[in-house]
Amino acid sequence: GNASDEINVIVKKRGSGNDISVYAGEDVTICSGESVTLTAEGSGNYVWSTREITESITVSPTSSKRYTVTAWRDDDFVTDDVYVTVSDEAPTVNLGEDITINIGEEVTLTAEGSGDFLWNTGATTNSITVSPRKNTTYSVTVSSSCGDAFDEINVTVKRGDSDNGISVYAGEDVTIKEGESVTLTAEGSGNYVWSTREITESITVSPTSSKRYTVTAWRGDDSVTDDVYVTVVKENNKSAVSKNYFNVYPNPTKGLLNIYLPHYNSELTLKIKALNNELVFTKEINASERGVSIQIDLSEIKKGVYLLMLNGNKLNKTKRIILN
Repeated sequence: GNASDEINVIVKKRGSGNDISVYAGEDVTICSGESVTLTAEGSGNYVWSTREITESITVSPTSSKRYTVTAWRDDDFVTDDVYVTVSDEAPTVNLGEDITINIGEEVTLTAEGSGDFLWNTGATTNSITVSPRKNTTYSVTVSSSCGDAFDEINVTVKRGDSDNGISVYAGEDVTIKEGESVTLTAEGSGNYVWSTREITESITVSPTSSKRYTVTAWRGDDSVTDDVYVTVVKENNKSAVSKNYFNVYPNPTKGLLNIYLPHYNSELTLKIKALNNELVFTKEINASERGVSIQIDLSEIKKGVYLLMLNGNKLNKTKRIILN
């Protein structure tokens, strides 16, 4: 069979010969402007160096400070103290200078700072390796118990460079509705010629179906090319239009946020939640076939990273937004 027994170990903290004991607790660190509750454990009557005689006291020092508690009974007493460190160091982060890379190259972005990292890519490490095919802004928020810090970096992508210093970029791919026109603009150096045989920097096209356009930049006997794809969405394919046109801008934002979603005729609910799932903003929206276009003001909300959720009949969209 089995047999068991137990024993209680009693710890006397800062004890005296008269069985009086007191323990002021572990040293603690707080942020500037915060309060902390200190609690004495032991026996006897308490008096703190603040002259309070309760078991617990709440303090909010402006600088690091030591607090002492005395436990007494009759003519006997014992003391203990706790040190409260006040930190003025809000988190900082620095991504460095903007970077230019050639298309196809990888670059490692490193956030110099300490705390919990969250990039607009969703990564939570202090470094990320990226290989964008278009000009991209990367941002990171660093959070700690003393606040948040934010920084961003622009990665410029050079496309179609030649050894002779000629470069060309046809622009980002674009989506239009059937019957619409769009202006395509080449960026770079040299003389331009498009696959439409136009030799201007910009061309205006109105394709009836999705189409790829190519631009060539040339100088002397040297040339480079780049292309841009124009997607044409049929007017009756409203779900595809909605998918491509749902937009939230500017992002990151300092407070004012624009939201655009065309061709949706049901009621919508807009919610903005913190990453801990706390609801910080909600709004009911009346939609129409002509689309939804609203502006909201989030300037009173604490800086940081949030999730914007747009919900309605057969619609469930989420975007990550950053307030800075």
